Amino acid sequence: MCLEIEEELLKLYQQPKLIEKPAILDKRGSHLYFEAAVSLVSAIYNDKNEEHIVNVKNNAALDFMANDDVVEIGCNVNKNVATPLPLKDFNNDHIKEMMRVVKAYEKHTIKAGIYGDYNEALNALLIHPLVGDFRKAKDALDELLEAHKEFLPQFF
Repeated sequence: MCLEIEEELLKLYQQPKLIEKPAILDKRGSHLYFEAAVSLVSAIYNDKNEEHIVNVKNNAALDFMANDDVVEIGCNVNKNVATPLPLKDFNNDHIKEMMRVVKAYEKHTIKAGIYGDYNEALNALLIHPLVGDFRKAKDALDELLEAHKEFLPQFF
């Protein structure tokens, strides 16, 4: 269903005279994302220096994450740059640790994908807080790799 909606939306977006949000967008879910995306594009195009939540390199905005980690954070956005707004005195250790674990999962996943490294992919799944079981992780990985073999030739 979602793919069909996306295909129809792409056709609609090609129409230069489209000036209203397509009604079908409401069927896809996350339709408010449309408004956030347009607002962000406007901030960039019109050099507004507005605050938006975007994914950027941390650059010391979160003192508990590495500077080159990509984080989703409030940024001052204009036509030249999205500057992360530092979050000072954040004292929730649970969230800090969860963010570090998920970032480690992401890094292992990227390494696995680049090098076709099965063990790295398995490590990524074992690190992820929603998995936590070797047999389930291995079975899921094996099934995923087989199902998407044509898109993941580096693993074969």
